Amino acid sequence: MQPLDGLSDEAIETALDTLAEEALALMVEEGVAAVACELGRSLDLRYLGQSYTLEIPWSGRSLTAEVFHKRHAERYGHDLDLPLELVNLRLSVQGPGTVIDPACTPADRPAAPFRHCRIADESVRVGCYQRDELAPGQELSGPAIIAEQVATTWLARGCRPEWTRRATCC
Repeated sequence: MQPLDGLSDEAIETALDTLAEEALALMVEEGVAAVACELGRSLDLRYLGQSYTLEIPWSGRSLTAEVFHKRHAERYGHDLDLPLELVNLRLSVQGPGTVIDPACTPADRPAAPFRHCRIADESVRVGCYQRDELAPGQELSGPAIIAEQVATTWLARGCRPEWTRRATCC
């Protein structure tokens, strides 16, 4: 974190270029051509002494500061006559999508819960399933809990996920 006025455009560009080189090298390791990637560059800025930041696309220090003041006024109803502070540099990389060819056969076994638990307003113990262990065509209906690394899904009584409605995924 440092005052935006204390940095040159070149210093910010150099830091963003370093992030871009690292990010593109990781994309290449994943099999994505660097030339096929789009880069997004932005800064998290705030007024000096404030707690909240706004993410502003990088367009040079002057234009980026101008956009910050405008966005701050739009969001909070005012802007301030205070110096800006750079909190984070951000770089996003987007490569072309890849086509994933899932196995096109229905599951060869019924879905099996890894545990059962009690849920309010349910008269029976509810099965808990790991999402990555469910396959296309696998039968599953609510009530159920589907757990995965970044989310938990509640499947209400009588509901059936889309993938269970098809005999095959093809």
